[in-house]
Amino acid sequence: MQENVQVLKDKWYMKGNVLTNTLKRKPKVLGNIIDCTTQGEGSCAGMCTRCWAQF
Repeated sequence: MQENVQVLKDKWYMKGNVLTNTLKRKPKVLGNIIDCTTQGEGSCAGMCTRCWAQF
C-alpha cells in the first residue's frame, strides 16, 4: 500500500490534501498491483480497471 502512495507522490506529484482527497475519492488505487510506467512506456498488463492512467 505504501508503494502505491509513493507512486502517487513521485510520478503524479500529489501531496497533502490533494493526495488525501484522491484516496478518499478513489480508494481502489491502494490496491493497484502493477505500474505500467515501470514496465516500459506504453506497456500494459491489460488490467484497465486497476490502472494508474485514471489520474
